[in-house]
Amino acid sequence: MAKNGCPTYRSTRGGQSGLQFEDAVFEGLARDGGLLVPDFIPDVSSTLKSWSSLAFHELAFEIVSRYCPEDVIPAPDLRELLKKSYSTFEHPEVVPCPKYGDIHVMELFHGPSSSFKDVALQGLGNLYEYFLKRNPRRLTILAAKSFKDVALQGLGNLYEYFLKRNPRRLTILAATSGDTGSAAIHGLAGKEKIDCFVLFPEGRVSPVQQLQMTSVLDANVHCISVEGGTFDDCQNIVKELMSDLDFKQKFGIGAVNSINWARILFQITYYFYTYYKLCPACDGELSFSVPTGNFGDILAGYYAKRMGLPVKHLIVATNANDILHRFFTCGEYDKGQVYATTSPSMDIQISSNFERYLFYLYGEDSSKLAGAMSSFKATGKLHVDEQTRELASRDFLSGAADNDMVKAAMQAYHKAHGYMLCPHTACGVCAFDQLRGKDGLGDGHKVVVLGTASPAKFPEAVVDATGVQPPPPPAIARLEGAKTKCMKSSNSARSIYNTIERSLYDRGTYLHYADRPKEERCDALPCEAGMWLVALDVEGTLVGEAWLELQRKTGLEELKITTAHEPDYDKLMMYRIDVLRRNGIKLQDMKDVIGNMEPLPGCKEFLEWLKKVVPRVVLLTDTFEEYAMPLFDKLGFPSVFCNSLTVSEQGEITGHILRLRDQKRKAVESFQRLNFRVIAIGDSFNDISMMKAAERGILMHASEKVVKAHGGEFPICTDYDALKERILDIVMRPPATPPKPLVIPAPLEYESAYRRMWLVVTNVAGTFAPEPWPALGAMTGIEELSTTTHDVPDYDNLMQVRARLLREHKITLENVYEKLKCLDPLPGANDFLTWLKPIVPRSFMISDSFEEFAEPIFHKLRHPMVFCNFLESDTDGYMVRHVVRLRDQKRLAVEEFQRLNFRVIAIGSSYLDVPMIKTAEAGILDPLPGANDFLTWLKPVVPRSFMISDSFEEFAEPIFQKLGHPMVFCNFLESDTEGYMVRHVVRLRDQKRLAVEEFQRLNFRVIAIGSSYLDVPMIKTAEAGILFKPSKHITDAHPEIATAMNYEELKTRILEIIDTGS
Repeated sequence: MAKNGCPTYRSTRGGQSGLQFEDAVFEGLARDGGLLVPDFIPDVSSTLKSWSSLAFHELAFEIVSRYCPEDVIPAPDLRELLKKSYSTFEHPEVVPCPKYGDIHVMELFHGPSSSFKDVALQGLGNLYEYFLKRNPRRLTILAAKSFKDVALQGLGNLYEYFLKRNPRRLTILAATSGDTGSAAIHGLAGKEKIDCFVLFPEGRVSPVQQLQMTSVLDANVHCISVEGGTFDDCQNIVKELMSDLDFKQKFGIGAVNSINWARILFQITYYFYTYYKLCPACDGELSFSVPTGNFGDILAGYYAKRMGLPVKHLIVATNANDILHRFFTCGEYDKGQVYATTSPSMDIQISSNFERYLFYLYGEDSSKLAGAMSSFKATGKLHVDEQTRELASRDFLSGAADNDMVKAAMQAYHKAHGYMLCPHTACGVCAFDQLRGKDGLGDGHKVVVLGTASPAKFPEAVVDATGVQPPPPPAIARLEGAKTKCMKSSNSARSIYNTIERSLYDRGTYLHYADRPKEERCDALPCEAGMWLVALDVEGTLVGEAWLELQRKTGLEELKITTAHEPDYDKLMMYRIDVLRRNGIKLQDMKDVIGNMEPLPGCKEFLEWLKKVVPRVVLLTDTFEEYAMPLFDKLGFPSVFCNSLTVSEQGEITGHILRLRDQKRKAVESFQRLNFRVIAIGDSFNDISMMKAAERGILMHASEKVVKAHGGEFPICTDYDALKERILDIVMRPPATPPKPLVIPAPLEYESAYRRMWLVVTNVAGTFAPEPWPALGAMTGIEELSTTTHDVPDYDNLMQVRARLLREHKITLENVYEKLKCLDPLPGANDFLTWLKPIVPRSFMISDSFEEFAEPIFHKLRHPMVFCNFLESDTDGYMVRHVVRLRDQKRLAVEEFQRLNFRVIAIGSSYLDVPMIKTAEAGILDPLPGANDFLTWLKPVVPRSFMISDSFEEFAEPIFQKLGHPMVFCNFLESDTEGYMVRHVVRLRDQKRLAVEEFQRLNFRVIAIGSSYLDVPMIKTAEAGILFKPSKHITDAHPEIATAMNYEELKTRILEIIDTGS
């Protein structure tokens, strides 16, 4: 819908519509892969004459304001923004248009980078800055291509404007064939809240162009030389990253090349301005010959013509990379080889802006265009019929020039007029020369060639053609002897992604790209915020103080005493209990008060934000469980670290059970031993020891006394927004905080004798959620992925096999993560956890799987994620290894919880869970669902059964016991002195087959049931055999063996065997 007479914006492919101007500027590429266009083109023909005497920036305001409503940028702000954008140009007319011979040259190279792109990027940078200051967010801008000072000056200021009005971060990624990069850099260097990344093909830009980019040393500028690539490769990387919605959201993606609508918009101005200089009475027509590769500059002329500017012809001028010329003359837009020419900024085979014109050529039919672009992406070919080509030829004429033709034009012009053309501008001259005398391009008609860059940017080509060294403008003269900085990257989107991530961390604006894992601790992967864990005090930090709330309800002044008055928490609690007893206040009275308490305003939103930044969070409280349980539940966290009360039969509180003295500090030290760096956040004297033990501490909602005593040691926050900033400073901005030395755990004191509470530690995958790899195997049809530690205890080897399979089937980690997002907890899992909460309210979930699987599953289980591992990818996005955060983490976690004075019930389902289960006071290892029911059914049918396991005894024993079956056949594991596994002891090789043979000697007919290759010899030896839930590989290898995929099928197979007397 039009807003204040201005258009909204839609995608050429139909997937987005109704975007306002600011959204269109920041969106860049549409989410469906299309380009954004206005939903109508304003007609200004009735106001043409009134603009004829305007200065360049005043004319720019009249044009831009037709597309940007005043409630997005008020008129005074827009005027100032545009005036600022063009104040950096060295010529007072910004784009002068001198005449040489029978043509005029529109000199677009008087901006900071001596190219036409400055016109847009100076404005775009300011525009982004304006918007970002108004609305805080991080934005990564992607750009591609080269005459651009005029457009890019405006675009730079536009960004700056938005940044000022709406503060956020902006990071620019520009793919350049030479000029966009330097124009973008000069338009954005030093801009607050903006980082600028420029990709250029190594060896395919001129030395001056490269120096213009790499000599800008501002910290927010990052140049990347793409090895072995062309501009098309760089541009394709930009488009791939722009199409990655997660990437766009993570970095806040925008664009400064001509895929950004604002770039085109700013370039429209110089067509109008030049027309007024040559036709001040508005009484004639002009033609423009436009050197173009990416179709952006000439598209601005097309919009100018559609707006009502009297333009007779728009001439598409290309070099030897003539895909556009072939389209307008033959109707064939076929991708070919990219040739290196003397006009490198036009060495392009895919013109990214051409899609906008095709949208209009196809009658604004989005579905037709989307089909054509999809076909072009697949085949590299796009053909139109002769009728459509005829329509296109009414909009554009075209010409092409090879290097010899360009050189000849440069030579002739210098000889005839003493004027130096850059090789790109010479392409424009050549195209006009080819069409001279045709289609009304005869004597007396005014023709303008767009001078896209200063000849001094291409001295080799100029000297070769004219024999004269072009005099450098001041901006280029200053480059001599300049220091430079530049990074190199391989030619892939993943490599660029990683380079951006690493550079932003080094700059202090994003995440730490950590070192490789060390022997004791594993640093974070690039996508992780430093392997941090946040330990949060609850009372006073996230919720109100229970005792102060009770004091407000009762009016008892004695209950105002806190740890600020009595640091010994045990003594303080006994004092409070005495106050309650003397005033007849019982436990139920306290519960009534607590039941009405809610988390502090903004607390829940903060915790949701925190899960995305540092998903490993633990809540700690020294108060009692009756207070903690309901409030933890409201916060969405299980109650773990808390104390308890003793209560008389009459409901009076008689004592306080301190589960563990100084438990918060000891909990922090335990998590450090479990390979975490800890941020501890608290509000009271009772939290100080925890904060000192942690790598970093923060005071939140602290009292005046606490601030006075410890304000010099810790940063102080009074609201959650400030707390967010502090956390971001720690986990995302250098210098990185090193881990503290690990504290040797002290033995439990007297608490261990009678103050121990139960805590449940449970595995997740296979116990409460589907195993991710079998699930992925089912989704992809790759049966081998279904192998788990049930079958292969060597987890490292298993993960390498999985990595190989994913690569062979061209499945990247992003594909894996996307598929696994849809997994839900196992049926009954949430019901069980709900039942568990009042029975054993303290629980921790642990997964040896990877975080991208664990995080959404933990969220669905309504449990914070703490313990998990990671997957690491190569530059192409394929899995290369499984990063084990802490070897044997489940067992070590149980040991740490025991040191924290808990009795542990460990629940698991696989080989990896057995050490944890053995370490715990009580362990549960679950059989497969339905197993016991099947055995109950089997007993009257075939009462004689034996179970055989090649696994180790510690796994087998509890499982056999749950199955109600004595354990006989199994093997063993052997450990070293430190408790690590060193080998698997096989009690009897091929024991399953030998056991079957012995039972046959004892006059039994045997039905053998198994599931793996190890079971096949046993099955083939028996009178009858069944493969239960076998992998596809096994069934393919042994089609002669009957199969059963569930217990009902297994029952049927057994009955068939018995009935037939096999």
